[in-house]
Amino acid sequence: RSLPFISLISGAITEMKISGISPEELEKTASIEGNDKLHDISLFASAYEALLSDGTFDPDDYLSVLAEEILKTDIFNGEDIICDKFSVFLASETEVILALAKTGANISITLPTSSLNEPKYSLFSVISKGAAELKGKAAKIGIDFNVHLLDSEQSGRPDDLSAIAKNL
Repeated sequence: RSLPFISLISGAITEMKISGISPEELEKTASIEGNDKLHDISLFASAYEALLSDGTFDPDDYLSVLAEEILKTDIFNGEDIICDKFSVFLASETEVILALAKTGANISITLPTSSLNEPKYSLFSVISKGAAELKGKAAKIGIDFNVHLLDSEQSGRPDDLSAIAKNL
């Protein structure tokens, strides 16, 4: 029994889930790249998913499960939801945001950047790239939402968040 090996595989499976990569997608990439390590990880991930098929819950799936449950209700229809404090957009977080928008929620996202087109190697390029990808995915399904860019001259909150803070 090798605890470091198990931890390594567990971490790889967690990263796959966070990034929205299925075992099948990893296997396809492994085949294209001829990468045996990726192939082996895809086999472990597939076996792990098979073990969970009996209804056992994996905590790494909680955001995906949340997104599925959101789509089953109209409780968020017409509600204003502000998403703040994003530094990256994980696949599972994107899934939840899109699910909320699909159910009719009015989504506003604040980003600590002055542009959605930051230069490739700037401090905020990951944030702006993630936000642009999220907006692109939303546009493909006919959804739009507000993005509030927080440049260096702002206190860190858009007006709507400041209003909420004052009125709580």
